[in-house]
Amino acid sequence: MFGALALIVSFTAIVSYQFRAGGYILNVVSKGVISVELGQTITAAFVILFTAAAGMMAVAYTDLPNGIIILSASILAAPVMYFLAGGWEGAIQTLPEQHFAVFNKDFGAYPLLKAGSYFLATLFLLLGVQSMYQKFYSAKTPKDAKQAVALWVVGTIVVETVVVVIAIFAASYYWEPIKEFELLSRVKAQVISQEISAEQIQPALENYINQELVSGNIDGIQKIRIENDLNLSEGIKSEDRLNQLMKEKSIDPASIVLVAAQTIADQGGFLVIIGILLLAAAVAVVISTGMNYLLSPTTNIMRDVYQRFINPEASQKNMVVIQKVMIVVLGLIAFYFATNLTSVLEMSYFAYTIYGVAITPALIAALAWKRATRLGGLISIIGGALVTILLKLAGYIWPSIMVPAGDPNGDPWGIPLIYPALAFSILSLVIFSYLTKAPTENELKEMFPEKP
Repeated sequence: MFGALALIVSFTAIVSYQFRAGGYILNVVSKGVISVELGQTITAAFVILFTAAAGMMAVAYTDLPNGIIILSASILAAPVMYFLAGGWEGAIQTLPEQHFAVFNKDFGAYPLLKAGSYFLATLFLLLGVQSMYQKFYSAKTPKDAKQAVALWVVGTIVVETVVVVIAIFAASYYWEPIKEFELLSRVKAQVISQEISAEQIQPALENYINQELVSGNIDGIQKIRIENDLNLSEGIKSEDRLNQLMKEKSIDPASIVLVAAQTIADQGGFLVIIGILLLAAAVAVVISTGMNYLLSPTTNIMRDVYQRFINPEASQKNMVVIQKVMIVVLGLIAFYFATNLTSVLEMSYFAYTIYGVAITPALIAALAWKRATRLGGLISIIGGALVTILLKLAGYIWPSIMVPAGDPNGDPWGIPLIYPALAFSILSLVIFSYLTKAPTENELKEMFPEKP
């Protein structure tokens, strides 16, 4: 039950930023006619209703074509965007030097630890992610399951790599509009918080542009282009003008892969198909992940909570009806998270971490370690989840301990969440397993049958 609770928290967070991604897709496709916020609402409504109506059928008949679209689109689009952006030389000339460092300064106080934390969070999520195990166990034979795992690992590595390549070279192609978005967003936040007045918009923006030049994020030529593009010589004296510039001139870096799809399609000819295919891949990711991660935790609620503790004799018909209701409930919670997201990266990192430290160590121990005990697994699940949540909340309760200072999305004392949480989860699993009585041979026989 505690494992189900940790899974529900993690998967609901993952669904939330699928809704945000859907908002970006509709915003780009409609060329701004549909706002990101309205796009989120449309995406959430579609995913929730489609998953509730179709159930497992929604996943079974869409995962394979979605996977084909995602893999083929990514592989085809990456070299196209590479050449459009001027290749490696073009990227070196356009992007800041720090972008080519092994560990970017934005990784915080301890860049190596931060890079490792992203790796570990993703690794431990994938090692234990329930939706994948459900698919592997639906294979007809063990051989089919092993082949599926091998293809999944290779496919995941390929897709993740080429998507990053697309994002890097698309950012190189649109570096000035991206910086304009960041600069205008910073000033807009100050206007909304009333830190500056409308009359101070222009000098604040000029000051930030100069800061970007000094920090090396833009060069002298890019500075002049940005100033000309934003028509600073005419002055920006109202919030309406600020919003207009954000809509017309800038590009939100969160949507850069989608913009890349549009850019490729704009080249005409055969590239139109590749651009549309890449956009379809983005839609496939949102729909597939949203459905999988909504359906999976509701299965836990029904099997591990409702049927086990509340109504053991529940009929299949009642189970289906209640599961549909729970899909809607979790979907609405995820939508609330989506409308209050500050950073997709931080939300995904938190979701991956809480799942990876709460579920995966106990799961692997149950499958592979005969000395693991119930108490060891239980303490590992509860402790890993609690450490992650408490350290996350610490950023809001004691902002002074965060690095960067005062940033709730920073790291407590500069140490990423997964290190203390994973250490507690694994150590408690081992220690409490050895402190309690080992499982009997009768208890182990189902998990570790004797070989003939």
